[in-house]
Amino acid sequence: MSFVNEKISLEDRIKFNIDGINDTYHRRNLDWTIDRDRSIYLREVAADREERQGYVTWNFCWNGELIEMVMYTSDISEDPATPGVTWNIERYGILDQSKRKDFLAHEDEFFVILKEALMVYQLGGVFMKKPFDKFEVTIKVDPAFLIWRSKRNG
Repeated sequence: MSFVNEKISLEDRIKFNIDGINDTYHRRNLDWTIDRDRSIYLREVAADREERQGYVTWNFCWNGELIEMVMYTSDISEDPATPGVTWNIERYGILDQSKRKDFLAHEDEFFVILKEALMVYQLGGVFMKKPFDKFEVTIKVDPAFLIWRSKRNG
């Protein structure tokens, strides 16, 4: 199985502690992009307002750990011949800092799987009325990102 966009069931809300995570962000987002076979999901958890409009905080559950990312989109194309988007990551990191070293050792794999999820999410996840058959995703990491050093910024 691969990633799919869907509403989160009550059973999954309990299994993945979605309500507890929602409480942390003071938001009730109950949809996601999930790969059930690998227990990996991507979920929007907060949207910035006013001067940072367009910046969105996401959780990516990977290898049983939550990674938080702040991203915004650019270069959006809804042209049926070349649909796609660039996801610009302002910052990202594993929430359990005791696992940081292991996360960094597998950072390249993280970006490959994140791209898989974003290719299915496209421009709206479960809210896409008619998903594109093919969709291109580019991921860029902000070079000024210095919360902790990754292989991507030195």
